[in-house]
Amino acid sequence: MRLRTKLFLGFAMVVLFFAVLSAWFGVGLIQTQNVREAQDRVRQDLQSAWGSYRGRLDGIALGLELGAGYPTVAGAVRDDRWADPALAARLDDVGRLAGLDFLGIVDAEGVVRFRAGAGEARDPGGGDDPLIASALRGQAGVGTQVFSASRLEAEGEGLAARARLDLRATERARARDDAVETRGLVLMAAVPVPDGDGPVGVLYGGVLLNRNLDLVDTIRDTLYGDRLYQGRPFGTATIFLGDARIATTVLRETGERALGTLLSSEVAESVLDREESWVDRAFVVYDWYLAAYDPIHDPQGEVVGILYVGILERPFRDLAVAVIWRYVGLAAAATLGSLVIALPFASWVARPIQRLAGAARQLEQGAYPSPVSARLASEETAELIQAFNEMAAALQEREQKLAEANRELTELNRNYMEMLGFVTHNLNTPLASMMNYAYLLRTEKAGPLTDRQRKAVGVIDHTVRRMGDMTRRYLNLSRIESGHLTPAPTRIQVADLVRPVADGFEPGAAEAGMRIAADLPEGAELHADPGHVREILDNLIGNAVKYGRTGGTITVAAAVDGGRIRFRVHNDGEPIPPEQQARLFRKYVRLQAGERSAFLKGTGLGLFICRHMVEAHGGQIELVTGPGLGVEFRFDLPRWAGKPEQAAEAAAGSAT
Repeated sequence: MRLRTKLFLGFAMVVLFFAVLSAWFGVGLIQTQNVREAQDRVRQDLQSAWGSYRGRLDGIALGLELGAGYPTVAGAVRDDRWADPALAARLDDVGRLAGLDFLGIVDAEGVVRFRAGAGEARDPGGGDDPLIASALRGQAGVGTQVFSASRLEAEGEGLAARARLDLRATERARARDDAVETRGLVLMAAVPVPDGDGPVGVLYGGVLLNRNLDLVDTIRDTLYGDRLYQGRPFGTATIFLGDARIATTVLRETGERALGTLLSSEVAESVLDREESWVDRAFVVYDWYLAAYDPIHDPQGEVVGILYVGILERPFRDLAVAVIWRYVGLAAAATLGSLVIALPFASWVARPIQRLAGAARQLEQGAYPSPVSARLASEETAELIQAFNEMAAALQEREQKLAEANRELTELNRNYMEMLGFVTHNLNTPLASMMNYAYLLRTEKAGPLTDRQRKAVGVIDHTVRRMGDMTRRYLNLSRIESGHLTPAPTRIQVADLVRPVADGFEPGAAEAGMRIAADLPEGAELHADPGHVREILDNLIGNAVKYGRTGGTITVAAAVDGGRIRFRVHNDGEPIPPEQQARLFRKYVRLQAGERSAFLKGTGLGLFICRHMVEAHGGQIELVTGPGLGVEFRFDLPRWAGKPEQAAEAAAGSAT
């Protein structure tokens, strides 16, 4: 038998063996991996759902903490002024802003004295509520509780009727004796009302989850959107009271929400009875889902409900079948193709090409192989191998030169940035001392000055401040270049931050014959690094003063846009020429527009630093300029998302 035939038969046997083996393992791996990935996804989705659930609780607590801090509330509780119209109005505002279904005040004796919407009350037993009892001891609390129908009726008109649900048995559900659920599952918080050394009462409130579709819709939309599969929702979310669905996106066969339907018995036994999480396939109303269930505990640690998310099992089952058939088809085609091409390449082409391929893989991985032998290769293959060997040698030589040059450049840049950071950091202390002494002299706190001395002190003060600005900018440059410019975001009132910065430029603007106008949204809040925001505004407003038109107006404005705050700094000076705009945000670039620009100097780092600080907050900065438009810089920063409605906007933005 010829060698070529032996090689072909041997190759064919190996190919067939591994084709069958890989098909057997591949099918099993696809099925296992498909289910595992789906379960991992559902488990992660459940954690995201808990984030929305706890976020709603935190929003309630935050609203109550703000309400408890109002002097109107504390005064009414302290002075026993329950009929005060100002108290009712203030609590109505708190309830509306926090989206509460009920809101009340308990005095220090544990008696409910006031309920929003109902006015003055006197119901004993408020101190028996665990969250209210904790708040009476000075510790605010949040949690999930079960209210009876009578408690719901007392807390707010119509709550008991909204909580009432007719129970519907479903396939695989365990039997229940009652046919109606009259209790309510509520998200509740209670916070002390401070006055002096201790609380004088408690402000409490919450949201009824029965028929509350906003929370489950938010969870579903965040995780799955409105995606359908064969006319059915792909992903669903549910909140259970016991084993009854009280808020859900699961639909019945009629297309209605499956409110009042019951949980399957195997899941109920695991989650409600044994207090275990369930992450597995489960029968939901009338179809199989890949589901995740977690128990919901009340403040005493008792299981009162369940939080659920799930995705239809059918898409993953159909996908697995389709992938398996494709895999089998591809494996069969690959096997047949390998057998067809094996014979002509078995003896002549394979060896030299394999040697060349091995060397190419080494080169790809960064290792330079030994020269490839062209023995037994065809003329064309030998030429290819020779060209490859020459190319590999040339690449090796070039890489060595580039590596050496790169090491030198890296070392030079590192030394430069270290020196820059060291110098600017160590200049801060003496500059601060000089600025303090200049301030003492300028304000004549160290003694009266003559006119000539006062002029000299003014020059010193201006020069020291300019040196401080340069030092700060070079220090920021060092942080940017070294990758250490990291914002420390916090909650900031826009107006409280921007106005002082703008006011600081009023003297300079007035000296240049300009005025500064601010247009800021009251109450808007940022989630940003205050130092970075001041640096950005200092640079942009300072540039506007430098390059603006004498007698003109500088406008500093901000506006809320969804989850962002959009800023504008505008001056009506000469537009920046197009040839300068392309390099405007680079290092060491100074503007050349404006009637006074020829007399102005700077480091050329301001806009470069601004760009990096804005981008570090996830925003963008841009220039708008042209004939008749003046010069306007626009940038955006993240809005504080602490309030409930802002948290929902932020969640929707992240899902998008």
